[in-house]
Order: sequence, then structure tokens, then C-alpha cells
Amino acid sequence: MWNAPSDPQIYGVIPFEITLLENYLKEYSEKSGHKVGVTVFFVRMMGLIFEKFPEVNGHVIFGKFVPKSTCDVSLMISAHEGVETEIITVKNANKLSLVEISKKISEKREAIENRTDKSHNKRLMAARLLPTL
Repeated sequence: MWNAPSDPQIYGVIPFEITLLENYLKEYSEKSGHKVGVTVFFVRMMGLIFEKFPEVNGHVIFGKFVPKSTCDVSLMISAHEGVETEIITVKNANKLSLVEISKKISEKREAIENRTDKSHNKRLMAARLLPTL
């Protein structure tokens, strides 16, 4: 017997040929003076998708779909050479440039590595109190 889905997220894998994209981003980075990678491009793209298709931008509350009013994109970043991770949200990704998104991600990663990110530090403190197996 199948139960009703409990996870409102959709997971999938789509293979892409990104050679042209990588070349474009390399050229864009050189012109802008700020490194812009594939992750930044996809954050921007998801922001634009959420803007164009608001029916995929929301959450389910008590069985009803509630659309979000902003096009925020969350992603996981790593710090300390991949030892620590953090989920960050780029607010209004549809309205930001590639450079602005890249700077937001870089600032968050730098704050984590410098131990100045308050929310990350609180989670680390709580995690230290949990027993490990």
C-alpha cells in the first residue's frame, strides 16, 4: 500500500553539457573582476525560474500549497576545506546579478571560516553537546 507523500520537495538529476557555460562564466569573471562559478549561475537561474513559474515556489501547509512572495534559493556550502557545511539562503535571487550572488556566498563562507557567523556558531555549540556514535 502506498501512503500519501510526506516530503513536498522534488528530487531529480538532469545531466548538462556545460562547456559553453564554463567558457561564458570564465569570460564573465574576467570582465567583472569577481569569480563567478556554475553554482552561482544555477542559483540565479533558479531565482528566475521561481519568478516565471510561481506555482513551483512555495510550501505545503496542512495539505494546501502556499506560494512564496519572494524568489529565495537555498543551497549548501562548505567551509574549512569541506569539513563544515552550512545551508544558506540567497534572498531575491531573481533580482541579483551573478556578481552579487557570488559575493553573498563568499561572505557567508568567509564568516563561517572566521567563526564570525552567529547562526553557524550556535549550531556548532549545540552539536558539541550531542553524543556521537
